[in-house]
Amino acid sequence: MPPTTGTDPLLGATLDNRYRIDSHIAHGGMATVYAGHDIRLDRAVAVKVLHPHLAQDANFAARFIAEARQAARINHPNVVAVHDQGLDGAHAFIVMELVRGQSARALRFGCGA
Repeated sequence: MPPTTGTDPLLGATLDNRYRIDSHIAHGGMATVYAGHDIRLDRAVAVKVLHPHLAQDANFAARFIAEARQAARINHPNVVAVHDQGLDGAHAFIVMELVRGQSARALRFGCGA
């Protein structure tokens, strides 16, 4: 179940003194994705934050960083662009292009998720 506004400590927080977390988009097995705002460049972004208990595991953190690097190498109109990757305290994160609309899960399964 996705976190709610009252219980998610990242909502309203700023990561790396640059990325403000505005709202929850999705929650998965390894990370939570938020809609956010890049304060420096004044643009909307998606911020994927590795779950804190996984960020403490060196193997998971390394996989997460490798995912960011691999995704950043892809330049295709059907793949979101990766803008940044970082670590802020216990929060490992990837900053990506924010694309509004249905999730891939909703498109595949015909649901509103």
